[in-house]
Amino acid sequence: MVIFANDFYATGSFQITSADGNQHNAWIIVPDPDVTGNGVAECGKSVAGNRSGNMEFDSGSLAVAPITFFGYTPCQLETNNTMTFYGQLYGGNVTLRNSMTMRYVAIGIPGVDLPSTNPTATSGYRVDVVYKREIKSP
Repeated sequence: MVIFANDFYATGSFQITSADGNQHNAWIIVPDPDVTGNGVAECGKSVAGNRSGNMEFDSGSLAVAPITFFGYTPCQLETNNTMTFYGQLYGGNVTLRNSMTMRYVAIGIPGVDLPSTNPTATSGYRVDVVYKREIKSP
């Protein structure tokens, strides 16, 4: 499930749960409305009636396992008063308050091919001895 919004505010007993008990992904995304590809996530900008805004989770908001959650805004992202989830938060300015529990789980973004983080046989570096000193006795 993906929710795109200009702003997002969850309060009360906001929960994302799995009705069938299987693992599912949930994304809440406040996108940068400038689609010109300038490479800058701009907070508060308005383009063609769309604007980027804040994301806030208050008072018992959570994504219950086996839900994996991803939240993004180029603006302020805040958690208050007992938020629990598996996944990731990404924001221009992130403030985590009061009994927030996050368990990192890698999750992609719909429609975006992220580079792999798996090591490959050609990656890495070579380690060599660059200095060796021999002494007569320790």
